[in-house]
Amino acid sequence: MAHLPDLGEIAAGEHGFETNNGEGRLILRSIQPEEIQIYHTIRSDPQNNQFNAYPDYEIGVDKLEQVLTPKWRHDVPIFQLFVILKAKKGYWPQKLVVKEGTVVGAVEVNMAASKNANHHHTALVGIVIHHLFANERYGKEALIAVLDYAFLSKVGLEHGTHATGLKLDEVVLDTESQNVNFVSRMASLGLGELQKKSTREDKDHPQVKYLIWTVEKAFWEAKRGIVQMGWMPSHRRKLPPGGTTSVKTLHQGPEHQYSKPSGSHSGHQTEYQLPKEGHHQGQN
Repeated sequence: MAHLPDLGEIAAGEHGFETNNGEGRLILRSIQPEEIQIYHTIRSDPQNNQFNAYPDYEIGVDKLEQVLTPKWRHDVPIFQLFVILKAKKGYWPQKLVVKEGTVVGAVEVNMAASKNANHHHTALVGIVIHHLFANERYGKEALIAVLDYAFLSKVGLEHGTHATGLKLDEVVLDTESQNVNFVSRMASLGLGELQKKSTREDKDHPQVKYLIWTVEKAFWEAKRGIVQMGWMPSHRRKLPPGGTTSVKTLHQGPEHQYSKPSGSHSGHQTEYQLPKEGHHQGQN
């Protein structure tokens, strides 16, 4: 019988998949050590932390580096992913550019709660989309792929390091009750009925209330059939029955030219306008 890796081994592995079976707009993959500055840029921007996504958002690069090490990811276990907008041309802004395109957000998958459970694998998942890319539904597209990766992909490690899936029993998401965009997103995925008041407390801000969603595998399998990705071409708006993720080898992409998009582009690349000074578009 093949060895099934434990959650620590999975978290320490490398993760990489595309949305909508490779036909979506996004790549989600492990953050590489040399990309720590980009990760710090996302975490430390107060406009990305409007709903306390990163309570420790002021943490320095030196301390942040440890969370990307395989040992730390294994011991917690926890891992982080970039959400990358694919681009065949036009990479912008420069500070968010990687080989595959532009980093538009980040995902954290925390499986620490599973260590104390009796063969019940769960993860707390958080997704933050950079405020420059709000209102493009990247958060929804990424969450669909994360849920599929968590529940539907075959758990394992290829070549000893590349994860193929998580095989979780449940995924937990929470946010501040004032985050109406996130609440709406969960409802649009058929998950609104799972919404409950959270017992989570913020000692620094006791007046802040939280909401929580606990999504089980069977529930997601039943609900995902009604999900429509309205931003996709008409023939690709329904989710494929077997899952939306297409697991890929990590950190490979075309060489790029730093440039701000202008005019229309092929594929799903969008022209972006910088928000006006002091204007916040909200978390997506």
